[in-house]
Amino acid sequence: MLQRLDEGGSWPLELVDAVYVFGSYARGALEPGDVDVAVDFRQDERMKQRTVAYLVSGGISAWPTWPAATTSPPPPSGAGATS
Repeated sequence: MLQRLDEGGSWPLELVDAVYVFGSYARGALEPGDVDVAVDFRQDERMKQRTVAYLVSGGISAWPTWPAATTSPPPPSGAGATS
């Protein structure tokens, strides 16, 4: 994530103002179980439209992949699978 930001991201990475690490990793734990991250970002009109589309579509299962998002949600799990 940080490498992509450092490389100069396209939308929506260009909206990121700051990234903060907290929790056991930030305290210097020798074997942290995870890395807790908080991100400060701005919202532009495109982000607002995506947020509304997400809320209207029914939730996280329809959240588009960033940054190469499509306008239609992905198929439900297992859709199109053959056995």
